[in-house]
Amino acid sequence: MKRFCGFAAGFVFFISGILKLVDPVGASLVMKEYYKFLHIGFLEVTAMPNALFFAFLETLIGAGLITGVWRKIVAPVALGFQSFFTFLTLL
Repeated sequence: MKRFCGFAAGFVFFISGILKLVDPVGASLVMKEYYKFLHIGFLEVTAMPNALFFAFLETLIGAGLITGVWRKIVAPVALGFQSFFTFLTLL
């Protein structure tokens, strides 16, 4: 059961990351909206690099969860991602 949950979460992370890597402009627009909401609009020039970085990291986390490689590192990072972005979305 634990492996199935890891695989399911990893699949969601992997597909989400791949889709963001396919459309980096859309991902950077979302980052710009987060910057505006948090009143740190001066960081808009970093939106594209940050969007690509987070999409790539999300894809790697998904691949790690699917394969079970570095499980003790990948699982807490995935939980941190989920917690942070859930909180940010709820704001």
